[in-house]
Amino acid sequence: MFKYTPQIISDILYELKFKNLRLIYYNKKLRKYISYNFNHGDYDGELMAHSIKNNLVKFSEEKNVSVYNFEKYQYLKNNRIKNFSLFTSSIAQLLYKMMIIQKRTLNIIIIVSVRNKSNDFAKKGNFIKFAKYSVNPNNSVIEICNIHHNNVQDVKNNDDGPLNTTLHP
Repeated sequence: MFKYTPQIISDILYELKFKNLRLIYYNKKLRKYISYNFNHGDYDGELMAHSIKNNLVKFSEEKNVSVYNFEKYQYLKNNRIKNFSLFTSSIAQLLYKMMIIQKRTLNIIIIVSVRNKSNDFAKKGNFIKFAKYSVNPNNSVIEICNIHHNNVQDVKNNDDGPLNTTLHP
């Protein structure tokens, strides 16, 4: 479609699709639940985290918060694989288990932040790209780690085009 999508268009698409996000946390220091509201047209995950950590956004106190009780099977209990992040290790082990059950090639898309490449880290907008790859039942967990890691790094290191999300196949 559009390899060089203008940032305003990609930000509007995020705003329309995800609208306002409300993040609720339990603050141990204050001993209460607090929430932050973000417009996804202005904030991607990295900017949300940066804004919260640096007290750049105000929070609201939440009352009557129902806490979701997770079942044991809803947790990924994986160990970190040497030379890979815990996230990459968990993704690889999850995909490996899925392929054992499904016995077919899986096509994967991972969201990758490229905000760190921006001259202004706190600039509003979404600086997100997609790492796309496939894994098949013949891949080992280590091979899946390598495939995932290499594709994410390719996206992070690619300087072709704008930093915002571009809409192209």
